[in-house]
Amino acid sequence: MNYKRKNLYISEKTISYLEKVQNNILEQTGEKISIGKVLDKICKEHEVATDKKMNDLAVMIAEHLAESLRKDLVRIRLGTNSSDRNTQVLLEMFNHLFLVNAQKDPTLYKVLATTDKIKSPMLESAEIHVKNKIETFRQIKLDRKGDE
Repeated sequence: MNYKRKNLYISEKTISYLEKVQNNILEQTGEKISIGKVLDKICKEHEVATDKKMNDLAVMIAEHLAESLRKDLVRIRLGTNSSDRNTQVLLEMFNHLFLVNAQKDPTLYKVLATTDKIKSPMLESAEIHVKNKIETFRQIKLDRKGDE
């Protein structure tokens, strides 16, 4: 390490503290070091402590942010799962509808029968099928987590 000479004006209190640290180092290691090296040592320790404080602060902020977002993300995930389930039910229904009725007269479908008026046995069957698929995938996911 390169050292440069620098004349400094520091308070009596600071000089007293530097001498106190110098004496502590002498007592602990038996090595007499200059006030300049003591000041170097204090600066390095301060730099390490400041870096540690910044890292601790970053971790604390990240944990707090993750905790505050967790509830919102769970709600979003649940809403997404519901949308996914409904989309899968629709796909199953359209698939059935198109396969069974592909050759029939297209004029039969001029009026839409909505589920609030009547729910067909095929829709109920499709809902059960999708629910079972989701439960199976969920169980597989839980089994994987249990193995880790």
